[in-house]
Amino acid sequence: MLTKSALRRTLSNHSIIAILFGALGTQLIDVPFYMNYTRLGYVWPQTPLVCQLW
Repeated sequence: MLTKSALRRTLSNHSIIAILFGALGTQLIDVPFYMNYTRLGYVWPQTPLVCQLW
């Protein structure tokens, strides 16, 4: 879908592309925190920002 320009121009595909990029951003933040929590058994680093993000 991202490689064909005709499909990118279709308005209905814009929302799907936006959702995919939003989900990618969420996963790029959540998965490393979850893996670190699973490995250590506690949230690290223990800062308010990390707790707000996760």
